Amino acid sequence: MLKDDVILYSKLTGNDGLHTPIGIIGAYLDGYERGKKDIEVLACGEGELNVQSEPPWIPVAERLPKKSGVYTVTDYKGDVVRFVFITHSDSSREYWYRCAKAWMPLPEPYKEETE
Repeated sequence: MLKDDVILYSKLTGNDGLHTPIGIIGAYLDGYERGKKDIEVLACGEGELNVQSEPPWIPVAERLPKKSGVYTVTDYKGDVVRFVFITHSDSSREYWYRCAKAWMPLPEPYKEETE
């Protein structure tokens, strides 16, 4: 909409429209939109920026963890908590089916970069 206003203003006045409040805002918004597209491209892995996202939640109804361990869980109340899962335990599986909606692995521990 602002770009159209700048073009109309340019046609009516003979001014390029960039030195008017509308033109300045239009140029800013054009730059903002181009910047947003650049960020989207980088987030998709097409540039140098490495954007890390959270692992997806895995519904308990879909599957349980394959290994014993501690996992982040959304419980039946909607709270995010930590549960222990024991692979070869029927009671552990029953507990998860009864009390958990979805789970995800814990993130890797922080490691300082060495030079």
